Order: sequence, then C-alpha cells, then structure tokens
Amino acid sequence: MAIFIPAQQDETLKHFRLVLQSENSTLNGRVLHACHWNVDANALCPTFIEYPDQRIKYIFTSTTINDTDSYDNGGEYMKLRMVFPPIGSNPLFTMDFRFHIQTNLYSNIALAWFDEDYAEKDEKLEDRKVWDAVFFDEKGLMFKKGVADDRDVPIQENVQKNYYRWYVCNTVYNSYYYQTLVWGQGEPAPQNPTCVKVDVRREFL
Repeated sequence: MAIFIPAQQDETLKHFRLVLQSENSTLNGRVLHACHWNVDANALCPTFIEYPDQRIKYIFTSTTINDTDSYDNGGEYMKLRMVFPPIGSNPLFTMDFRFHIQTNLYSNIALAWFDEDYAEKDEKLEDRKVWDAVFFDEKGLMFKKGVADDRDVPIQENVQKNYYRWYVCNTVYNSYYYQTLVWGQGEPAPQNPTCVKVDVRREFL
C-alpha cells in the first residue's frame, strides 16, 4: 500500500536516505549515493559512507505529483539535492536532480539515475524530461506501480500492482563503470550475471 503525503507540487518534504536490504551480506545495509556519470547526471551506487566526498553533500527529498496523466499515475517522485560548500566568496548553493529509469533495448535491466531538474528554466513543457514516480509502502520500501499485466490473455488492464524489481549490478554508461541500482524489466531475472536482488528502504534523517 502506497503512502501518500499531502503536499503542493515542488514542496520539499523531510529528507531521507535510501538503504539497501538484501540477502547478500555485502550489500545489505549499504546506503545508496550519487556516483558521477557526467556534468548533470548521477547514478546510484551502494556505499557504507554517508558522504563519501566531504566537499559535496547529497540528500534525498520527495514530492507529491499532482498531474496524474503526465507523471506516471501520480505518487511521490524523488529529487537528489547536491549541496556545494562555499568557494571563495561564493555562498552555499544547491542543484536539484530528478529521478529517471532509463531503458536499454539490448538488456532487461534499466538504469536508475538522476539528472538536473530543468523545471525552473524557461522551456516548453513538452521539451522537458519527464521524471519517473516511485512509491513507498508501509515498511518504507520503494516500488513502482503497474496498471496492466500482459502475462494474462487477454491482457488485464486497470489492475494496480506493486513491483519491487530493484537490483544492484555492474553497469557502464558513457565509459563509466560502476556497481549501480537498476530496475528489472519484466521476468525472468536480469540477464546481467552480476545482478543481485535488493529492496530499497527509505530511512528518514
């Protein structure tokens, strides 16, 4: 069951971090953190250190989405906020990043990542990248919500189902090799032999 938090769009709520739960003892308890892909994109990598880079702090926030037609049937979408320290006379400033799941036509896993939030910039709505909404159940576990099941004939529509298809796998993007959080696309298990099944738990700070 999803937990819905009443909020206005773009209203920052209580900060939290994302912690892995897994039968794999190496991954269990690790905190997901931003790992650099390029200037405006970050994957999510498991680490034992809350802030690996003492110069930059990362915090997660959530926001309720009101536009159910455009934004993945509503729910809570995630932002990753990167807080940079003062440099010289420059004050503290923040950069907001939005959550995406990027599909790959040649794999049955999709990369989970954040890119810069351009919503504040002067551009047409249709030109903006759309975020992927995620939900949290009563245990704080993160999931995606499905509205159709094509495993049955005929296909069942308007069937609400929660999916917890999170894995940690060795991935590559723009020549960056990382162990990152991914989404399993359908069944069976991922074809990537390095993938390990995990759950992702929200832990408020």
